[in-house]
Amino acid sequence: MLFFVPILLSCEGKLPAKKQNKIYVISKDTSFTFINRENYYSKFNLILGDSDKVYFFRYYNHSLMNCIPSDNPPNFLNLEPSDMVELPYENIDEFIKLNQNHHSAFSDIYNVVSPYDSIKSKAFEKIMQGFASVKQKKYIVRRTTFEEDQVLFHKINHLNYDPKEIDWDTTEVYFSRKEDIDSILKVSQQKFRK
Repeated sequence: MLFFVPILLSCEGKLPAKKQNKIYVISKDTSFTFINRENYYSKFNLILGDSDKVYFFRYYNHSLMNCIPSDNPPNFLNLEPSDMVELPYENIDEFIKLNQNHHSAFSDIYNVVSPYDSIKSKAFEKIMQGFASVKQKKYIVRRTTFEEDQVLFHKINHLNYDPKEIDWDTTEVYFSRKEDIDSILKVSQQKFRK
C-alpha cells in the first residue's frame, strides 16, 4: 500500500514583482501659466483619462506659446466632445511619430494635460516613451482647463453637451469673442443667476 504525502511548496518571493507606475506631480510652483490667452493651448493637446485612456484635440493657432507667468485664464475655445478623439493606448507612440514635424521649431509642441495634480498613468509613461523615441524635447505638462474638464466629462459619460448649460466660472475661462459672450456666457449666467 502506497501513501501519498502532499508536498506544499510556497511560491512566495519567486513571482516577478508587479511593475508600479511612477507618479508625476504637477506643481503649482513649477507649472507654466501663459501671458497670452490664445497661447494656452498647443497644436497637439493630449488629455489623460483613466489609466490608459488618452484623448487628443488639435488647436490651430499661428502664434507662439508664451510661457510667461500671468494670471490670465485660458480663452474659451468652444470645444465639443466630438473634437476630442480617443487614441488607442497601443498606438500612442505611433501617433507621436506620425505627427513629428522636423521642419518647424514650434509647431510640434505638445500639451500633456491631466485633470489631476498627481499623474499615475500607464498612458503618461507611454507618451513619455513616444517623446523619447522621436527626441521630442518641447512639451508642457499642465492641468486641464475648466472647459476641457467639462467637455471631457460629457464625452466620457456619453452625455449631451450644451455650453449654455454649464455654470461657467469666468475666473477660469475667458470669453473673448462677442458671439460667445452673447450666445453662451450671458445665457449661462441668466440660467445660474449671476
